[in-house]
Amino acid sequence: VDVMLSKNCKPDVVTYNTLISSLYRAGRMDEAFEAVKAMSGKGRSANAVTFNIRIDTFNKLGDVDSCLMIWEDMKNIACEPDKYTYTILIGALCKATRLEEASRMLDEMIKSSIATYNSSIDLLCEANNVDEACWIMSEMLRKGCNPDVVTYNTLSNGLCRAGRVDEAIALVDMMEERGCARNVATYNILIGGLCTVGKVDEACEMYIDMTGNGGCNPNIVSYTILIGGLCRAAKISKAFEILDEMIGNDCVPDDIFYATFVHALEGSDKMDTVCLILADKLREGCDSSVKIYKKLLDLYNNTIDAPSQRSESY
Repeated sequence: VDVMLSKNCKPDVVTYNTLISSLYRAGRMDEAFEAVKAMSGKGRSANAVTFNIRIDTFNKLGDVDSCLMIWEDMKNIACEPDKYTYTILIGALCKATRLEEASRMLDEMIKSSIATYNSSIDLLCEANNVDEACWIMSEMLRKGCNPDVVTYNTLSNGLCRAGRVDEAIALVDMMEERGCARNVATYNILIGGLCTVGKVDEACEMYIDMTGNGGCNPNIVSYTILIGGLCRAAKISKAFEILDEMIGNDCVPDDIFYATFVHALEGSDKMDTVCLILADKLREGCDSSVKIYKKLLDLYNNTIDAPSQRSESY
């Protein structure tokens, strides 16, 4: 920054934010604070990103009081908080079990929109703070703010990624009881979660419910998740049964589907037969990339060179 100033090049807010963030990450707290003061002295007003960097730094240090002091500074200069500000602060307060203060923070956030709640839940789930995300959902309901399908799907996805699939299913059941219908994304999340924890038969039941009572048409994502899960569970016959349904429903496979399928099939028994069948499906169903065909050829050749002695599980 000094070099820039010496050359009569004025740093902008992005430059200062980058510097402040780097200094905090390096543990040079005093220098970071001096950079914040220098920023104001040079006529550059701190923005939400500046404050978020500072709040997040002290949050990671477990210093909630400093987070709240910076939050007060933010309000004093009339700097509008964004979804990241609320997410960091609410998460920090929840971790410190200061739930009344977290609830008051939610009261401030509720003045915005449901989208802010959804963004906060999504950010917490991405950071593996699923319990805090669940708390936000419960507070939404307590405060009379009705979650939408995006809210439920976001939290269900976070629960599934954390291996808490039963809780995700219970959440979706509650969603329906409250009059919010499942959509294709809801089913895809649950099917994917069940496959991940090895409950492939239940994933198939979820797929049947999706196409029956659920009234949803599976998309290529649905088929990619379910067929990939079946292949990984060595249920090859069932996987090709679903594949036939997919083609019969005019759902055109894409490269992501085939890449998932081929990768899941690697190492399965009777790979020579599987590769030949899949090659036929490729010719019938869609044009795929050269990489997918090459992968199939490699798998087939490897199988011919070193045939498996294991029996296939159906």
